[in-house]
Amino acid sequence: MKILFFIALFANICLFLWEFFDHGNSKATQPLEPNPEPKQILLVSELTPAQLEALKQTATLAHQSNAQLNLNEPIKPIETIEDIRAPITITPKANETFVLPEPQTAGELPSTSENPATPIITPIAGSTSIDSTRITSETSITQTFCYEAGPFTSKRAIQKWLDSRSFPMLQTRIITKMDRSTGKYMVYYPAAETYELSQEHIKQLKDLGIKNLWFFREGEDKGHISLGLGSDYANAVELQQKFQKKGITTLIKKHLRIQPIPTLFVQIILGNAWPETIDENDRVTIKHLDQCQL
Repeated sequence: MKILFFIALFANICLFLWEFFDHGNSKATQPLEPNPEPKQILLVSELTPAQLEALKQTATLAHQSNAQLNLNEPIKPIETIEDIRAPITITPKANETFVLPEPQTAGELPSTSENPATPIITPIAGSTSIDSTRITSETSITQTFCYEAGPFTSKRAIQKWLDSRSFPMLQTRIITKMDRSTGKYMVYYPAAETYELSQEHIKQLKDLGIKNLWFFREGEDKGHISLGLGSDYANAVELQQKFQKKGITTLIKKHLRIQPIPTLFVQIILGNAWPETIDENDRVTIKHLDQCQL
């Protein structure tokens, strides 16, 4: 085994020495290539005549390989350096046309009509013309009417009053606003020209058996003598007739508070005018509004 080991070792050493001396001499005899000069970027004006001629030939070959050629026409060589910058002309095929868009100036936007705000309506082929009167009637807004009713003492009273109406309502809304009305009506003896004359009228009324009366010394009812309040206008009329039988001429007006208080009203929107007769002397006053707060 030792003999075989030394024989294999000797053979490897001989092979290594042969490879070293044989390839080392062959590389040493080869001449070294000189380093290429670095490439420089030159302008067209800096080229020599020989370089210009070489550039023309290179550009001609590139033009021949890239452009679509017509085999029936000879190749036109590039004569000047400006021809390199010229656009390539593409010849259309038979029965093929190209439509180029019209040039537009900078900042100019294409418009479909002289008046962009006016839409252009093009009827579909086979359809009839557009009926403008039909469009107007179908898109017109339905006219509505707004009313306000009150005063009311509670929301339950409002609902009861609405349920007693026999016509449809589009929309209702309960609102609260400051108001002086009480919903009652006052039967009163009109004011005299002077305070002394008013005191004389009070004395005459008491002589006729009227004990419950009230003399207004200030305010908008100054000088009036209140003889009683009716819960509604009909009740006030009955009270007025009783005084009339005693020979006392009286008047009726809505009773107002001195200071306004929060009062309930209801606003109603109808599709038509109020169908019922509006009585200004009714306990619930109904008035037309230009616009509801809905």
